[in-house]
Amino acid sequence: AFFLMLLTATVPLLATHYLKAPVFSNDFRGWVILGGLLWMAYAVFSEVISGEILEVWKADGWAHAYMGGIMADYMRADKWGLVWDHMIVGNSMYQCYVGMIMYLTGTTDAFVTAANGWFGFWGGLVLIRHFNHVFPYARKDSPWLLLIIFCPSVIYWTTMNVKEALMYWSICQVFANSSPHRGSSYLVGIPMVLIGIAVGSVLRPHIMIPWVGAVMAIGLFQRGQRFYALTA
Repeated sequence: AFFLMLLTATVPLLATHYLKAPVFSNDFRGWVILGGLLWMAYAVFSEVISGEILEVWKADGWAHAYMGGIMADYMRADKWGLVWDHMIVGNSMYQCYVGMIMYLTGTTDAFVTAANGWFGFWGGLVLIRHFNHVFPYARKDSPWLLLIIFCPSVIYWTTMNVKEALMYWSICQVFANSSPHRGSSYLVGIPMVLIGIAVGSVLRPHIMIPWVGAVMAIGLFQRGQRFYALTA
C-alpha cells in the first residue's frame, strides 16, 4: 500500500509534465489526472474484476507472479547465477523484472500490476503530447484525446502482471520520440527511443522489430530516400 501510494502520487506530476499549460487546458489536465488516479485504484481490483465479472482469470499473471517470486527468493539468497541463467528473451526476462521489483521493494505481484498500469498511463501521455506536435491546430480539450489515453483495452491489458504494459510503453516511446518536435532536434528523443527499443527487444523482439522498421521507413521517406525507406 505504501509503494502504491508513492506511485499514485506521481500521476499528477506525469500529467503536468506532458500536458503543459497553456497548450492543454487546466480542465483537460484535471480530467486526465482523475482518470490516472482511478486507473491506479482499478489496478488493485483488476484481477477480481476480470475474473468475477468478465470470467477471464489471468492465468499468465499467476504464472509470472509465481516465477517472479522464485527469482526474488534467488536474489535474497544471493544465488544470482540462477537469476542470470533465467534471463532469456521473452517471458523469462519479464519474470526476472517481476522478481527484481519484489526483491527491491518487498512487495507482491499486486504492486507489479499497479506499476504496469502506471507504465500504460505514461505511454498514453507520451502519445497525446506527440499528437499535439503532429496536429498543432487540433482541439487540445477534445474528449477523443481522453479516449486515446483511457482506451478500455489499454487499461485492461496493461493493468495485469503480463508483458503488455511494458511493450505498450516501449512502443509509445519509440513511436513518439523518433521524430523531432517543433523547436527541438532528433537528439532530444534519442535516449527514450533507445530505452524503448531495449525494453521491447528483450520482451518481444518480433514485435519491436516491425515498429523500428516502420519508424525508419517514415524517417527515410521524409528525407527523400525512398529506396531505403521501402527496404526498411
